[in-house]
Amino acid sequence: MSRDSALRIAAGMLIAVAAMSLLAPVIAPASPIAVDMSLRNAPPSSAHWLGTDTLGRDVASRVIYGGRGALAISFGATLISMVIGIALGSLAGWFGKFTDTAIQVFMSIFQGLPGLTISIAIVGVMGASNLSISVAMVATGWSGISRVVRSQIRNLRNEQFVEAAKVYLPAPGYLIVRHLLPLTMPTLVVLATQRMGRMILMIASLSFIGVGLQPPTPDWGVMIQDGRQYFAQQPWALLGPAVMLFIASFSVARLGELLRDRWDTFSDDAMAVR
Repeated sequence: MSRDSALRIAAGMLIAVAAMSLLAPVIAPASPIAVDMSLRNAPPSSAHWLGTDTLGRDVASRVIYGGRGALAISFGATLISMVIGIALGSLAGWFGKFTDTAIQVFMSIFQGLPGLTISIAIVGVMGASNLSISVAMVATGWSGISRVVRSQIRNLRNEQFVEAAKVYLPAPGYLIVRHLLPLTMPTLVVLATQRMGRMILMIASLSFIGVGLQPPTPDWGVMIQDGRQYFAQQPWALLGPAVMLFIASFSVARLGELLRDRWDTFSDDAMAVR
């Protein structure tokens, strides 16, 4: 399979998952939170494509709705992480000396902390909510991006075209935004896709251990936790969300890898923070 074909497949998978989540109210066959104990643990049928769970809720509908929270939070947290990482990395890379040292120390503190552990701590302190999960994702996601941006800005700031641009408008902000950051965009896009893939899995992990998105909100991590207890009796309750979680995280991560190979601009620093 050619690289372009693989890229189109990965992008198509991601678009399909995102479209399914956005159009969930239209395509879901039933309410994802409606309880009907008379239908508990029902096998797959024409009325319930993936059967029902232990509370009689339609599994297919919960799977369709299940990605909305994770995708929305991971996308928003990735965007905020990129903004913070780009801003601090640009400052450290351009100014150097005291500014560089101070920002690097700050980056090292966050990058040295175990991501899942600090996420659990943040959500535990703030309480389980979309806001606290978003804060946890940003806190564990910006430092690696900042380090990569710093490295690239340092490599570019002494190039001849930058020295020439200083003659016309020496303002650092203008030079960074107008001349340097556009050259780092391929790397930043790849980093964003890889970060988002990791965040989708981390959000599911938080939900799995009970500190993420809370029932009755449909979420793949919550569904996997509930379904594993009754896997022998109703495997469909676990397989549905597990497959969708795999497709979502795999498509984002694979898209990033293919873009990296296509642009061939991913530095050793970027590889180190994957």
